[in-house]
Amino acid sequence: MYVPTAKSAKNDHSLVKTIITNHVCIIQDEGSDVSQDNSMEPTEPTEVNTTIKQYILAQWKDEEKSTPISIIITNTHIALAEENHQWPLPRLHDPPKFLSGPQFVLKKKQKIINITDVKLFTESPCEIEIEFRDEDTPGSIEDDCWLVVLQSENSLKVLLDAIKELWEDKFGIDLPVNICNQMG
Repeated sequence: MYVPTAKSAKNDHSLVKTIITNHVCIIQDEGSDVSQDNSMEPTEPTEVNTTIKQYILAQWKDEEKSTPISIIITNTHIALAEENHQWPLPRLHDPPKFLSGPQFVLKKKQKIINITDVKLFTESPCEIEIEFRDEDTPGSIEDDCWLVVLQSENSLKVLLDAIKELWEDKFGIDLPVNICNQMG
């Protein structure tokens, strides 16, 4: 069985190709150029594990606006991507000429091990805030915070369980999850 992988690149604007449920899926980092490669040939394995562990639709709250987003969790990373719903195309057909853009545009990406805190809210049971600290950035420490609204409490539980399992496997301790009465 073919396990999808990503080709490594020198910068963070890389093109990641994988297969989701028998369809070609192209993920493009925001700002990079895409040349469509519809071949189904496996790529060389790299240090990035792109086996999809969980895929969930949600809303991403960023700078006072809410954007539909796909949350993609692999064994090593969590990502937020905007999805182009013209995809997925049937596997055995060539893409039509009018198709524009990749299936996903990567908005944010973090390593699972960069998660420092998770907040849940009693007044908004479908919202989750995930805080990250990237200490691997040369010369500085980068902090990031994602506020995501899921479609249901069950979706939130599925997301939290996926994150907890991966994080706790890496660190051997419980993931810090805080329950807050209100946001902010």
